[in-house]
Amino acid sequence: MASPQLGHQDYIVAWVCALPIEVAAAQAMLDEVHPDPPRNDKDPNVYTLGRIGEHNVVIACLPVDQAAIQMKTAFPSIRFGVMVGIGGGVPSAEADIRLGDVVVGIGGRVLSAEADICLGDLVSQPYKEYGKGLIPYGFGKDAASGLERTSSLDVPPTILVDAISKVKAKYVRGISMFSKYLSKLTDLPLFARGNAGPDILFEAAYEHTGGETCETCSKGRIVRRQPRSKEIVVHYGTIASGNHVVRDGRARDMISLMFGGVLCLETEVAADLAKAFPYLAIRGISDYADSHKNEKWQSYAAATAAACAKELISVIQTTEVEVMPVNTEEIFSITFCLSEVSAVEYFVARQQELAEIHRKLSGNGSRRTVVLHGVGGIGKTQLAVAYAKRHTADYSAIFWLDSTSEDSLKQSFARVSKRVLQEHPFASWLSVVKEKGNLDEVVDAVKMWLSLRKNRLWLVVYDGYDNPKLPGITDRTAVDIHRFLPEAHQGAILITTRSSQVKLGDRIRVGKLTDIRDSLKILSHASGRESVVDGEASLTVADAELT
Repeated sequence: MASPQLGHQDYIVAWVCALPIEVAAAQAMLDEVHPDPPRNDKDPNVYTLGRIGEHNVVIACLPVDQAAIQMKTAFPSIRFGVMVGIGGGVPSAEADIRLGDVVVGIGGRVLSAEADICLGDLVSQPYKEYGKGLIPYGFGKDAASGLERTSSLDVPPTILVDAISKVKAKYVRGISMFSKYLSKLTDLPLFARGNAGPDILFEAAYEHTGGETCETCSKGRIVRRQPRSKEIVVHYGTIASGNHVVRDGRARDMISLMFGGVLCLETEVAADLAKAFPYLAIRGISDYADSHKNEKWQSYAAATAAACAKELISVIQTTEVEVMPVNTEEIFSITFCLSEVSAVEYFVARQQELAEIHRKLSGNGSRRTVVLHGVGGIGKTQLAVAYAKRHTADYSAIFWLDSTSEDSLKQSFARVSKRVLQEHPFASWLSVVKEKGNLDEVVDAVKMWLSLRKNRLWLVVYDGYDNPKLPGITDRTAVDIHRFLPEAHQGAILITTRSSQVKLGDRIRVGKLTDIRDSLKILSHASGRESVVDGEASLTVADAELT
């Protein structure tokens, strides 16, 4: 049976890698492969789509944080992610970490015996006061400044913390699927453990003597470790994410000591993913972060990490995911821009009107509408501009519509559609109608986007609605604004009009400035003569004009 063709909104789990070998391991874990999504020139990421258990998963190789944000924009329904790949193990008396082990970053203390970590192991779980699984760190600008923690991260999402508990319980009961999932890869020569070579740990202070392997390194400096009954151990503890590759055993141990017991070091800066969605870091141990580091264990470690990630995702129920929140601000946010309207550089006065607009447009997400009415040239448009600039942070998007005619409104909607597609290229219904070129369909598509259930924080300004279609009006050029209003009762609408008969919401009359000094400030700025404001003669003339 052919795999289903799903939309971008149907994918809820992000699987993020940094190396091609990690992507290959991830792809092998899919229970079902879906058709590749169409390429978009504005999104450089390459995605693999498929299903694991009950969940649709999108896999991508993301080297930088901006790529993660693009991924979330392309797949707006992503609830959480897993950052899966290789890392350097930090063996210690408390954690017997070995090549091929797995480290899972989740809160809690480093586990002993059962948390024995080796190369290829998966590691990820926080320790002590740093208990957040992943610690971003870096070295200061000079040697004296030493190590420093560079940022703070939230704990992994509850849904993944709960999944870890389920996986641990399955292990105790002897029904873990980890070995079965891993065998899908290790049956392939590239991922076979036998091809990785021996697991050798040297003393932290002993430097590599040269060459790609350690054949010439002193056998007398090898750390003697007790044999383990388990080939692979999954550890739960802290992963340190740095800004450079660590190739020194002493530096490795110093980092661990500073942060209270680290199990794994990585350099993909997985911390940047938090800007896009909540996630869990999972690392297969491919080396010991010392000068003996090489690539021979990378494939096997990528395989063990991928198998661990699949088991975690597989135990999560669909009902658990459905109740997770989606970052709607990120999905519907549009960069503030008012290039469609000419704004004065110097806006004064109208503080009372600005405060009243803000009070009337503030609400709990239901539709709020304010109509600014007054004679032509009184300053309605500039008042609307001033409000939009002052309260940019209150809205996910602000759009300006020229409402002087129905044609100008349609053109404005077309510009809105273009802006939305530029920042959210996978708003599929907008791209389809744009290609058809029917402006009426563009209007309907934008109204649909504004009416999406979680898109509640926008502001649309209908400027210059001076020729409204009112009862008894026979003018064929009159504008029926109702045709251009979103159907859903949400968002904020600000209308400017010369007509006092527009009754769509709360009305605010914009009259003449009542304070003479405000008028003089405008004159002073326009003429470049600062003395106008304080000049006694100016005040006398202005007062005479008003009286």
